[in-house]
Amino acid sequence: MAASRKTSGLEQYLLRGKLRVEGFERWRYSFCGVSRFTGSEKRFFIEMYLVNPSVSPNVAVIAQKTRTFVGETEADVQNALVGGSSYGGRYSGQDIVVKPSYVLIKAGVFGAGGKQMNSFVASSHLDYTRSIASFRAGGCEFSAEALVGSVSVSASDIRVRPEILCNEGTMEWDLRYDRKEMCREQEVLFGNSMYSWVPLGIGTMFSGRVVLDGEEYSVEPMKSFGFIDKSWGQKFGDSYFHLASGRITSIITGKPLEKSFFSVDGEFGSKKCLSGVISIGEWKFKLGGLFGCMGGMKERHDCIQVPANESAEKLHWTICVEQGNTVLDLDVFCDTSEMFVRSYELPQRNRELMQILGGGTGVGEIRIYKKVGGNLELLEHAKFVDTICEFGQNDTSAQ
Repeated sequence: MAASRKTSGLEQYLLRGKLRVEGFERWRYSFCGVSRFTGSEKRFFIEMYLVNPSVSPNVAVIAQKTRTFVGETEADVQNALVGGSSYGGRYSGQDIVVKPSYVLIKAGVFGAGGKQMNSFVASSHLDYTRSIASFRAGGCEFSAEALVGSVSVSASDIRVRPEILCNEGTMEWDLRYDRKEMCREQEVLFGNSMYSWVPLGIGTMFSGRVVLDGEEYSVEPMKSFGFIDKSWGQKFGDSYFHLASGRITSIITGKPLEKSFFSVDGEFGSKKCLSGVISIGEWKFKLGGLFGCMGGMKERHDCIQVPANESAEKLHWTICVEQGNTVLDLDVFCDTSEMFVRSYELPQRNRELMQILGGGTGVGEIRIYKKVGGNLELLEHAKFVDTICEFGQNDTSAQ
């Protein structure tokens, strides 16, 4: 449990005070597994999303659900607004919208045929053990060293409850993990004053098994290329930008770059610098987030759609960093056919969703240069695969 002690502050349950009635906490784990039957490789993800736990602790309230109001008094209205037994639709000609309140277990797979399955659990059913930083909910365990659980969604579940916003399928997992690169408590990386983010496990080695729709996948430490991060706060920003990979190979030498990775997070189009770490061989760039890039560092980022041609339509993420006389250019591409939208209800009382278009099969290149006079000298040129790449925006029109 040494890893847990080193990052105990970051691994604890952080929804306290106001965040218990207007806040969220999201844990995310991602890793690769190989089919025991076909030998094909897929990138999986498992998430735990906690939102407004004190609003409706005994009932999982999904704000997107269409409801029929069955009350007549002001007390009935207030009961509906806090997620009581009478949920709101309309009262005196005005819409009544409740806040979301639940624990969401989300699991799935990226790539061609990718999917996600969601399970909603009442907040009071979350069992948290502070001493070992362990969460249990809905038959799933999230601890500092292990992940165990399952999610199952049937076609009838989706017909009856379309508000669960997911796909039909089943996934179960029994995994252990060891984090090789961890962000310490004093290195929390902020996106803005309402949102905090930290990469808790970069270069994490997962081991165990996953069963997706009856097909078993083996997860091996040296081939898992795992990643863990956590975000929390009052809400996401208006837009979202995220990239992460630890499977990087030098084009110059042809050899894998050990202990090389990048993980960045923040707002697309924001004037603030992205948060994150880019570590390639001997070169390391730490992006500052809330307080901007420090020490004269300059950073630009973008995400655009690449027009369709003879190949698939793609999204293209770019990051350019200048630090002293060193310049880094990073490009990531992902086929839109291998991406899908994951939706997260925001804590506020307005049925607002953060909709994140994401994939786990992004590929790209990194170039690092040294400024020499008016020219650039190439120091490293590397390629990477199995990249988590995401772009998101708030959607206030979701119903």
